[in-house]
Amino acid sequence: MIIFTIVEESPLINEDSKVFVTSAFESKVFRRKHTELGEMMIRIDDTDREILKALRYNARITFAELGRQVNLTAPAVAGRIQRLEKLGIIKGYQAQVNEGALSGQFMIIIRIAVESRMEKRFLKFVGGCQFVSECCRTSGQENFMLKVAMPSTQALNKLVGDLNFYGKPVTSLVIDEVRSAFEENMNVFR
Repeated sequence: MIIFTIVEESPLINEDSKVFVTSAFESKVFRRKHTELGEMMIRIDDTDREILKALRYNARITFAELGRQVNLTAPAVAGRIQRLEKLGIIKGYQAQVNEGALSGQFMIIIRIAVESRMEKRFLKFVGGCQFVSECCRTSGQENFMLKVAMPSTQALNKLVGDLNFYGKPVTSLVIDEVRSAFEENMNVFR
């Protein structure tokens, strides 16, 4: 019986991914990564995935605590994390800010379709806008999604007016950040 490991989605998983079966009961997953120095193979195992899962839940966890959770020593965990950082799998660490708690601001999601000829100007505008906390390129009718923290409806109205130059913005008021609340209440290793 041959068992293939199914891995989680990652920007590194694509048609170049390969699975090498090392025995009838285990498989190792290798991913191809293109770098300036050429192509390299990346090996991700179940322990790496458990480390990534724990870091997604709590990026401030100590190496010792993480080691207890994945049955490794603290230096072994530190080495794995450093390798994942060097490979570009871990891109960085960030704080999750409650934008609404900042001086009474409210969160708005803005979706907008920007023509390719206007993208550079749009990105320059968004990069200089103090209210924008996130900007994502998306698929679908609207090709950009902005997460903005607005101090007032007047400020939102002005921003939407400015965005009309680049396309037709569609706004949605964020009532509650469900995923953040969900993560606070879950125990990753139960």
